[in-house]
Amino acid sequence: VANIKLDHAMAERPMDGAKTDRLASLLSGAIGKTGDALLGLTGRDLIIRYTHVPPVPDWRLDMLMKFEIEEVSEQSGGEVSADWVRLDLPEAVSGDNTILVALAKNQALLPRIEGLKKAGLTVRGACPNSIGMFHSFVTSARISEGETTLLMHVGAENTDIAIQKDGRLLFARNVSGGGRLFTEAIMT
Repeated sequence: VANIKLDHAMAERPMDGAKTDRLASLLSGAIGKTGDALLGLTGRDLIIRYTHVPPVPDWRLDMLMKFEIEEVSEQSGGEVSADWVRLDLPEAVSGDNTILVALAKNQALLPRIEGLKKAGLTVRGACPNSIGMFHSFVTSARISEGETTLLMHVGAENTDIAIQKDGRLLFARNVSGGGRLFTEAIMT
């Protein structure tokens, strides 16, 4: 785990070549070695959606999700990378399958991946922070049967939320707005 900080001017600029190179340099200095990386995603360049589909064979579900991803890609105004998972929700919620679809805009995702590669890391994938937080919780926490847990990370600009029950993901979301908004509200 490495913690790097950008000065305010660099942090505010778009993810261009200069920023990618600066991040790679800082990260390489912070970790000092090569290794594997999983990129965490949050913010407005990440879209988490839910869709409901009736029970269908896996091949049909795959086809429906490809269509859903293409549709969102067209609406977002650029190419996206995406994946989906069928949530294992209690049957009382719905007779349909609830599908979580996560999409990241390539214009934001690809420069970050390039920065990790320039730092000497092998990028194994990218994952919404809320999903990563859920997986960390269920693999390291003692989960009490029947207990529902709200997991929340409040960053400076974004908030990541996950809700789990009995080790099953019930809900995940990222929300624009984080600790900086709270600080500014208190200051005023």
